[in-house]
Amino acid sequence: MSGKSFALITEGASEHQIIKHILLHYMQEEPDINQIQPQLLNGKQQNIGGWNEVLKYCEREEDLQAILKLNDYIVIQIDTDQCQVDPYSVSRMESGTAIGSEQLWHRVYDRIMSAIPESIDKNRIIVAICTETIECWLLPVCCSRDGDKAHTNQCLNHLNRELRRLGINPITDKNSDRARNSYAVVLSKMRKAKDIQASAEFHYGFAKFLSELNAIEEP
Repeated sequence: MSGKSFALITEGASEHQIIKHILLHYMQEEPDINQIQPQLLNGKQQNIGGWNEVLKYCEREEDLQAILKLNDYIVIQIDTDQCQVDPYSVSRMESGTAIGSEQLWHRVYDRIMSAIPESIDKNRIIVAICTETIECWLLPVCCSRDGDKAHTNQCLNHLNRELRRLGINPITDKNSDRARNSYAVVLSKMRKAKDIQASAEFHYGFAKFLSELNAIEEP
């Protein structure tokens, strides 16, 4: 039985691969998934990606309206590692002190929603906000120590260290076949909804993403 349809706006091909996997293995009914930004061909990114393109797409009223005519929901994925850069312009600081993941999530959420035109039904927008990068969400299935599973900085470096330990190719060019294979091996450790839930317990943005998915499945 076919489930709900999701249009994905992500920073890049690897982010698409991870979000798609989560949707396919977490939702009760298999969803229909359509990649919007960036454009992909055989899994490879064909146009400019990154956080700036994600935010630009949030402002494209006619495009968003057209997407929602064909899809039940839009998933918007964005990392926070560059959030202080203009025009992202979300501060990580409060009175000279770095804020926590929860407060940062809410600031980025407000930034995304403020960019989306008022004519768009924001109840059909789901956000996947990753502190610092989406690779942080993969650490719980690779790392043995809880402290390592909860890293929110230099996550790709931490992930590559664990990949080497496990005999898996480290990720260098994220838009390569080799990288996609490495991501696939890691994601194979999250094939069940309970595995995804267990990983999300270590990362606020991951848990919030799942809570939004849970909300749309409620009768």
